[in-house]
Parts: sequence; structure tokens; C-alpha cells
Amino acid sequence: MEAKTKKVLKITGITLGSLIGLVLIIVAVACWLIFSSAGLTKVAEKALDKYSPARAKIDDVDLKLVKTYPFLRSEERRVGKECRSRWS
Repeated sequence: MEAKTKKVLKITGITLGSLIGLVLIIVAVACWLIFSSAGLTKVAEKALDKYSPARAKIDDVDLKLVKTYPFLRSEERRVGKECRSRWS
């Protein structure tokens, strides 16, 4: 290969590597902001306002809630079944 071609490829590789690195940093910062406790609380409040007719205030949201969600749901189903059996 010619020296000029090598130089162009080297500059192109450095530029692409820098851009990819920059994009990864931006994505990491965005994820950190979104998945922080304050960011999750804002998202949860917006969803609650949009989908729930009830008034509620959310103090703090943690990722543990998201990780244990299926278990919370099964608990809600169990309580619902108990309530329905009492009403019948």
C-alpha cells in the first residue's frame, strides 16, 4: 500500500474510533440519568398520571421494584382472589 493510503486509513480509523467512543459515553450518561432514582421517579410519575385516574405521589422509585415486579403482580393476584372469594 502507498503511504498516502495508509495515512488516510489511519485517520479514518482514528476518527471512527473516536466517534464510537463518544457515542458510548453519551449512551452511558443517558442510561445513568434515566435509571437513577430521580430519573425513575419522574418516569413513574408520568406513567401514573397518564394511566391512572387516582391521585398518587411517588416518593422514590428503585430498580428493585422493577426486578421484583412479577412477584408483586402475583401478590396482587392473590389478594384479588381473596377479595373475590369474600364477596361471593
